[in-house]
Amino acid sequence: MAAVTFCIAVPQTERLDRFLADQLALSRTVAARLIADKRVTTAGRPLRASVQLERGALVSVELPPPDEPPPRSYAPAHRDLTFVYEDAHLAVLDKPAGLVVHPGPGHWDDTLVNVLVGRGTALCTAWTATPRDCSWWPRPTRRTAGWPG
Repeated sequence: MAAVTFCIAVPQTERLDRFLADQLALSRTVAARLIADKRVTTAGRPLRASVQLERGALVSVELPPPDEPPPRSYAPAHRDLTFVYEDAHLAVLDKPAGLVVHPGPGHWDDTLVNVLVGRGTALCTAWTATPRDCSWWPRPTRRTAGWPG
């Protein structure tokens, strides 16, 4: 199991689950699962998702091995999307307003992730790639439309 350690250099204003999601390019759901599984510690003590990080704290994260399967599969959905650019490593698309990016309460099977699965796009996750290999940028909200170009 790979371990990542962070020294907190931000003011004490950010929750642990948000910090991990941002730093490791994970969804907050995956970050919360790592925390719930006691894979996130400081000084050997497991942390709660709601803990406010203190400047200078060392936070260790045990990442699951690459061969450990993701905890859930995504139902394929079909919707027309406009791809501005696409190759084997990158997809830039014009996201319509109203399309949620990641599955969550109220939107388990009608998201951008579901549409990408429906068109056969391989998704990288914390289980299949390192954070530098995979990220969603920007992470638009449901109401956000367009692309940053």
